[in-house]
Amino acid sequence: MYSYIAGFCSILATLWSKTSFAITLLRISNGWVKVLIWFIIIATNMVFGASATIQWVQCWPVAKLWDPSVLGSCLPSVVVKDYSTFLSG
Repeated sequence: MYSYIAGFCSILATLWSKTSFAITLLRISNGWVKVLIWFIIIATNMVFGASATIQWVQCWPVAKLWDPSVLGSCLPSVVVKDYSTFLSG
């Protein structure tokens, strides 16, 4: 369970650092560049937000993530791994 909490916090830290840098760029840009930066901010927040959500809802009930004896179902591991690989890129 602690590794899932740490992973979630790591995703949030990455998201917030990227958003913070983009906000800095907004202050020094104008015109179409500003629109592009807003698009990047929104897209990045959506992609990282989905990753943070997938991390917690990949198994239902959530306790199945750290306790394999709990009855329930999980997403195929290839789905989670592929999305994480996409996010890393």
